[in-house]
Amino acid sequence: MAISNNTILTEFRQELIREEKSMHTIRAYVRDVEEFMQWFEETVGEFSPGQITVVDVQEFKSYLYNVKRNKPVSVNRKLSALESFCEFLVSTGHLKDNPAAKVKKIKQQKTAEVAALSNSELYRLKRMFYLEGNKRDIAIFELMINTGLREAEVCNLKLDDVIMSERKGVVIVRSGKGEKYREVPLNANVRRALQAYLDVRPNRGNYLFVSNKSDRLSESQLYRIIRKHADMAGVKAHPHMLRHTFATKLLREGKIDLPTLQNLLGHANINTTAIYTRATMQDLEKAVEILESLEE
Repeated sequence: MAISNNTILTEFRQELIREEKSMHTIRAYVRDVEEFMQWFEETVGEFSPGQITVVDVQEFKSYLYNVKRNKPVSVNRKLSALESFCEFLVSTGHLKDNPAAKVKKIKQQKTAEVAALSNSELYRLKRMFYLEGNKRDIAIFELMINTGLREAEVCNLKLDDVIMSERKGVVIVRSGKGEKYREVPLNANVRRALQAYLDVRPNRGNYLFVSNKSDRLSESQLYRIIRKHADMAGVKAHPHMLRHTFATKLLREGKIDLPTLQNLLGHANINTTAIYTRATMQDLEKAVEILESLEE
């Protein structure tokens, strides 16, 4: 009996959750695979997970780049989503090997900028959290913007993972099913916000952040909290952008080194951290403006 597209997508999404991918990544990957399925059916015929070939993936890559005119970074992300999907199909017996792993990504000059909030956008977003006045949401915002924690890491924090005194504090972060451990310092802004929340936090469960109906705030709920305040502030932002903003501000304004930032973010590979050193479009614009001023 043939498996439906909806069923295979649901199972793929559950696998991404088990792998502890961020909600942002899960949404993007599922959406990218849906796009591939639709293209497959319009181009080849009825989609069958066991019939994906390297030729299909190569043709889809060409379609994205030459027909849809997607940017290289978008094409490469969709190829990564397909590679993850095909690896899932191999693990479930639908495919013998991973055809997407054989398709090369598009090479591009390393000038793509990380999506981070500007100082004015960050101010407007922060102002909206404090204007709303929800102590839990303020604590979430201050924690994420001042520590760079991932969505899943925030939601999985337990009460005893936060250690604070009047003058210092630290949050213990466990990720990767408990296989990774790091300690991130808490500055005064975070400590004040967390203490204000703990003073009114409902006395139930062991998770730090709870919702009205659950003893643990889910990642989708956290996502909606950030998006709600961002929409009210007129800012385009999602939880992972707060992590990017934290890292970008530290490197550009705090002038810390990459190994220190790597430890704070919990990156296994320093090359992942190095994306925050790339030139942004704003940097490039400033560079050519300097040339223009020299000609005057």
